Amino acid sequence: MMMDSIREGVKKPWAKIIVFAIVISFAGAGYFTSALFLGDPNAVAVVNDESISRMEFQRAYSSTRQRYGDAYAQFIKTDEQERNFRIDILQNLISRKLTLQAGETMGMRASDASIRETIIKIPALQRDGAFSSEMLDQALVNVGLSRGQFKQSLQSDQILGQLNDGITQSQFVLNN
Repeated sequence: MMMDSIREGVKKPWAKIIVFAIVISFAGAGYFTSALFLGDPNAVAVVNDESISRMEFQRAYSSTRQRYGDAYAQFIKTDEQERNFRIDILQNLISRKLTLQAGETMGMRASDASIRETIIKIPALQRDGAFSSEMLDQALVNVGLSRGQFKQSLQSDQILGQLNDGITQSQFVLNN
């Protein structure tokens, strides 16, 4: 008798609306809670409130694996070795992000003029000894970067270079 009344009650439109509202509220609460309290859902790591995105990690993974070439298959044979390889790449990305943040905190910047000069001097982007915008676009398509991402990458490289030069070219005098 009680089960029959429950079955009849569930068939009514107001019951369906209530169940739908409950489902939506739980789904919304889960999504917004993870977005608000767990940060960027596409981040693989967060370094001082700056995210390292899955795409950034995947790009670093792909380029590192490509750089290793045939050696990758020789040295990475088990799932554990693959996991350690990925962890190393992530640790390198985190170290890079921390170093960049330190450089930026110290006021190190890369000017648009220095970025432009760097791009113009890249041999792979030259045709007949002169810079080719078409070659740049083709190279960016091949590596999956936009012009903005490429510029950001070069800025980061220059800041890291400035920081490295500042450290390696400094001389310290210690009192005895």
